[in-house]
Amino acid sequence: DYYADLLISTLDLETAMDNYEYILSVDSSNAKAYVGLGHIYALINNPGLATGYLNKAYKIDPHLSEAYFLEGLIYRSDFYETGREESWERALSSFQTAVEQNPNYYSAYIEMGVMNNERGNDIALEYFNTAIDIAPESIEAWYNKAMYFQNRRELNSAKICYRTITDLQPLYPESYYNQGYIQLVYDKNNDSAIYFFEKTVALDSLHFKGYNNLGLANEYNGNIEKAKFNYRKSIEINPDFKLAKDNLYIVNE
Repeated sequence: DYYADLLISTLDLETAMDNYEYILSVDSSNAKAYVGLGHIYALINNPGLATGYLNKAYKIDPHLSEAYFLEGLIYRSDFYETGREESWERALSSFQTAVEQNPNYYSAYIEMGVMNNERGNDIALEYFNTAIDIAPESIEAWYNKAMYFQNRRELNSAKICYRTITDLQPLYPESYYNQGYIQLVYDKNNDSAIYFFEKTVALDSLHFKGYNNLGLANEYNGNIEKAKFNYRKSIEINPDFKLAKDNLYIVNE
C-alpha cells in the first residue's frame, strides 16, 4: 500500500528503492518494505540480494504470504535459466506456503496450476478451479483452465471455458483464436474456424497466427486467393514466421 509499490508497477525502480529505504530508515522492522526491496532486486535479476531481503522480512513476519510468493517466482526463474530441479521443487513449495499463509492468494494458485500443467499433472485443474472460486471473472484463470482441457483433448470442456471467457470479455482475441484452432485441427469444421479466426484478427490486427490459420481454413475450403492474402498478411506482420511462409509457398505451387 506504499507509494513505492505504485512506483514498482510503473517500473520506476530507482525511486521505489529510495522510498523503501527511507521507510526502513524510519522503521527498521517494516517487513513489507523488505519485501518491496526483494521485489525490485528480483526484477533486476539479482536473486541473491532479493532473497536476502526476503529473509529479513521472514524474521519480522513469518506469515507474510507476499514474501513466499515472490520467493517462488525467483526459484521458478532460476529453474528456467539453469534447469535445476531443486529450484522447481522450491518454487512449488514457496507458492504452497503462500497459500497456507493466505488461502485466498489467487496468484499463487495460478502459478502452481501453470507449473503442474507444464508437467502434465492433473492437480493443475484443482488449482485453476480454486483460483476461479476466488476470482470468478478472471480471464487468466478461465484461460488456463481451458488450455488444461485443450492439451488433454477434452475439447467440449475446453469450449465451455472459452465460451465463458467470451461472455466475460467479448474483446479477448485469444479465446476466439483457440476456439478456431479446435474447429480447424480437431473438428475439421473450416467454416466455423473461419468465423473464429476472423473474430481474432478483427480484435487484434497484429495476430499473425490468426491470419495464418485463417489462411489455412480458407485454403481447405478452396478459397485460394483469400488464403494467399491471409498468409501474406501474417508474413507482413511477422516476417520471421516460417509457417506462413511455407504455407504461402505451397499454395503458390
